[in-house]
Amino acid sequence: MCYNYSTMIKNDDILERGTPIGRGRILLEDNTLVRLYRTNNDPFVNLRMEKHNIRVTSKFDFIEKVYYFSQESGRKESYLIKDASKFQKGNKEHIKLVADTLKKLHQSGIKFKYKYNAISRLKYYRKYTNFSPWSKEGKELLKEVKEIYSRYPLVPCHNNPNDKNILFKDGEAYLYNIEEAGMNIALFDLAFFINHHDLSENDIALLYKQYGNINEKDADVMRRFLGIYSKYQDKYINDVIEG
Repeated sequence: MCYNYSTMIKNDDILERGTPIGRGRILLEDNTLVRLYRTNNDPFVNLRMEKHNIRVTSKFDFIEKVYYFSQESGRKESYLIKDASKFQKGNKEHIKLVADTLKKLHQSGIKFKYKYNAISRLKYYRKYTNFSPWSKEGKELLKEVKEIYSRYPLVPCHNNPNDKNILFKDGEAYLYNIEEAGMNIALFDLAFFINHHDLSENDIALLYKQYGNINEKDADVMRRFLGIYSKYQDKYINDVIEG
């Protein structure tokens, strides 16, 4: 790992000198982004996994550049692109860039050690949250998703492409916060992005066209599955991890 000048600055000094931007992250004047800590009580994400993800993605220019990472504390330092913008709903250029960048990741050949098994995660979330009962329609949907997973190859995926984890500047898109990255099917990333940003049907069509070779029937199943999955995941994170 490369060391940035802020590496030797104590956490208390970082807090005084920087601007808090949520979840233990501090932004310094030189656009160094410091995550002071990371709780390790999520059974699906751990610091060893994150260290591996940082290492295997370090040579890719479209993925967050991490200068320092401590597996013991979870402290991470990277560079936040100056004057970059977040995703703007309805922005056709942004939609095309997301499609291109996710496809670039999916075809990168990165070998993540970890698989992102959305079905087993969902079962875990259901077990530990007091949420709505699993309906007959939900069971049928789960069967469809399992069948889709049996037909699609596992590729390197971000698995959390929300508005905080994709930045845009000068006609390029950049992926941040890859702690949940792992091998998954490409449709998961696309469905997550669509649902999280509540894209219009026209924007969804543009995303699919730009990405290319999308089976829209399978994509629709994944979107419906992610609608349920995300509710359970959010409930688990709010009640168990952060609650």
